[in-house]
Amino acid sequence: MPRPRLPARVVRRWSLGVLIGGVACTAVTDTPSPALQASAEVTVTLPAVHLGPDAIQAASADIQLIPANRAQAVLGRQTRAADQFTQAVTVPVNIAPCSGATTSCSAVVVVRFLNAAGVMIDSTEAGPFTIIGGGRTAAPSVQPRVTARLASRDTVLRASFRSAVRASIEAFDATGAVLPGRIFQWRSADAAIATVDSTGAVTARAVGRTVVTATREGNTMSLPVESPAVELFSVSAPSAPVMAQGSAKLLITLLTAPGQSQRLRIESSDSSVATADAAGVITPLREGVVQFTVRPEADSTRRASATLIVDPFRAAVSWRAMASGPLGNVPSTVQGVWGADDQAVWAATCGAISFYDGNSWRADFYRTVQGFCANGMTGTSRTDVYAVGNQIWRYDGAGWVRQPVTFSGNLLAAVMVDGEVVAVGDNGLIVRGRGSSWRTMPSGTNRTLRRIASDGRTAYIAGDNGTLLRLENDQWVRVSFPNAPDWYDVLVKSATEVYVAGADHSLALHYLVQRYDGRTWTTIPVDRPAACCNMRLLFNTGGSIRALGDGDWIFRLEDGRLVQEFRGQFGGIFTSWANGNTVMLGGHNSSTIVRRNGTWTRLSSNTSFNAMWATSPSFIVGGGDGGIDLFNGTSWSLMRGDVYRSISTIWGSGPTDIWAVGSPNTFLRFRGAAWEQWPSVSTATATGIWGVARDTAWAVFNNGDIMRFNGTAWQTIFRTRTPLNAIHGSGARHLIAVGTEGRVWVYGGRLWQQEDSGIDEQIQKVWVFDSLTAFATAGNKLLERRNGVWRSWTFPSNINFQWVMGTGPRDVYAGGCGSPIVRYDGTAWSPVESQNVTNCAFGAHVFPTGGLIAGNWNRTIIIGTSPFGVSPGLPR
Repeated sequence: MPRPRLPARVVRRWSLGVLIGGVACTAVTDTPSPALQASAEVTVTLPAVHLGPDAIQAASADIQLIPANRAQAVLGRQTRAADQFTQAVTVPVNIAPCSGATTSCSAVVVVRFLNAAGVMIDSTEAGPFTIIGGGRTAAPSVQPRVTARLASRDTVLRASFRSAVRASIEAFDATGAVLPGRIFQWRSADAAIATVDSTGAVTARAVGRTVVTATREGNTMSLPVESPAVELFSVSAPSAPVMAQGSAKLLITLLTAPGQSQRLRIESSDSSVATADAAGVITPLREGVVQFTVRPEADSTRRASATLIVDPFRAAVSWRAMASGPLGNVPSTVQGVWGADDQAVWAATCGAISFYDGNSWRADFYRTVQGFCANGMTGTSRTDVYAVGNQIWRYDGAGWVRQPVTFSGNLLAAVMVDGEVVAVGDNGLIVRGRGSSWRTMPSGTNRTLRRIASDGRTAYIAGDNGTLLRLENDQWVRVSFPNAPDWYDVLVKSATEVYVAGADHSLALHYLVQRYDGRTWTTIPVDRPAACCNMRLLFNTGGSIRALGDGDWIFRLEDGRLVQEFRGQFGGIFTSWANGNTVMLGGHNSSTIVRRNGTWTRLSSNTSFNAMWATSPSFIVGGGDGGIDLFNGTSWSLMRGDVYRSISTIWGSGPTDIWAVGSPNTFLRFRGAAWEQWPSVSTATATGIWGVARDTAWAVFNNGDIMRFNGTAWQTIFRTRTPLNAIHGSGARHLIAVGTEGRVWVYGGRLWQQEDSGIDEQIQKVWVFDSLTAFATAGNKLLERRNGVWRSWTFPSNINFQWVMGTGPRDVYAGGCGSPIVRYDGTAWSPVESQNVTNCAFGAHVFPTGGLIAGNWNRTIIIGTSPFGVSPGLPR
């Protein structure tokens, strides 16, 4: 058949159909004449993207024709539903935006596939190709032009052995639009090192490196993967400065692959400032800045660093007070004591009444609101007890009730007479009664009546200026003595056995005790006729009459004489109560002392701690005027032995070798069992003691002597001839002794030489750090010795420093009365706290590892807590 003739103005060119990318396409181009318009048509055949292994859930397709130069112009656009995929679509175009073209345009066809919500989920394109104006052009086969890239900036994916790490890859088309939901085919080059699942989740299997690939539509993305020996590693140090001698720790995070070493290597940039062990525990040594570098053994190429600031050491940072109270506390001076038996004893103090149950004291009654000040006690049983003072109160077993009686003055003592209370006091005051019936009785005197005693029927009263009254027929009759002795106590066993105690100063009869046998009064001889003081108390215990005199001498009546039995050094006893083999004494500074079966025991005492010494926070010794106490890490207790002395200084080489010195002539040693007076050291009083070992110690005396202990005996080694107060050293070859008139004596290993302290005042205490540095106290002055030269600081005149001690030249503490404890930081002294907790501290011990304990009034302990918390064993 002959070919048809075409119009003269059109030339048609045919091309063969080819298979491109799996899509059949035939391109036919009509070539218009140059005079044709810029409008044209392009036929596009949509690919079957909804079919096959790479199918996507496309609901429609957006067809755009754009200039090949990607100019911001759309030449033509159409949208088709998914059911038209694989069909040819004719898209009208206008090639005029294509750089003003009127005959042809180089263009690209872009097909974007949308889901049902109109969101693009994939994109393909074809071209460039030429569109002829005025004609119809078939677009080339639409082929995928998708590029993949890593979503993260990491060039290597670090896999984890503990959880999958997703390899995030983004797909985008030629226009740069991201194609969400693109599914890639994943593969690991070495599954023994790391595996990858269909979603791109990578899991480490062994230490090493491999590559995972993601493939789709002919595009492959390779991603290096590392399965590290050290998966996670970081180091940090405390951000706040830590204190030298304290504790701190590096915060180290280390996660390694299974089977890899967990060990670390830690290096310090300056081991003199701080070190750290393999666990990261830091030992701060001195002030400074240090950097720690940490390397894990599993991967030595990994490292991390942290910087630490170390502040100077400070032994104590917070302060509080506590009472030692080994057997309970009695609030103040004990004025009167009475008991129903040895397990039910009451003590009268001003503002409070304390109860003793046979083991310890406890508060029983407190009436400061009503202004009650108890001076004396009496009663008949545990449920019938009376306290007298400026009022009268009764305890009935359930509580205390004020009695319906008023009077002018204070009652000082009371007893039971014929079933009624008889109380005596100021200006000859006598009150008698019980229950609702009370009355005053005429005494015939305006003298102060201080004591009253009775056997239940016969009663005697002792008072000032020789006043002694006896009850006869409900009347008080004066008993006269030639010289009107001063009577302090009276004891009645029966009508024919009465004792009074005091002193007759006109005849120099001290320790005077008179006995009445029903007819006459006779003086009882005392085995210390030259004694200087007065007989203060009488009590009947263990079948014997005993008397207590000034100086705490206790006498026992034996064969018609008063024989010295014991020197208690109790410190101001005012009252007593006795029953059978038990006697209770009470007096100044809340002291209560009990005698049971021949043994004296201090139950409570609030005298001051003048000296403190310790081996550790769980072995602390405190000594004062009322005994020596020991803290064992849990509680305080009175140490055994001859402890009722005035202690000024304590030093020991260990828990079983301790010395304590004081006045008068007190020189005690504790060797693990009990304190004993060391015999014949000196006729002078020891004022200070210090040593370096069990067989090497030194003591100074108020006559200026310096003595040395060689393990067996004390020997005088030097005499200054001026009173000395204290001695301390840094070793056996460096000692400093201080004394009156600012005297300082220094021992350098061969000779004692005097140094100029720069002051004339009495130096009381000294603490030596080393051969170049020492500190001392002198009233309201503190002194520092540096390189053999002394300088001083003067504080207000009301301050009296009584101790000084520290851990080093930049951490020194001093205390006394009139000021809180002060601390020296190497530059200046400043109070350790702003309140009054440490306002009066008489003796102290500073622990080298942190913490301070000081003695105060009323056996109160001042505790300076370590900056690292309460040290183990330190009283809480």
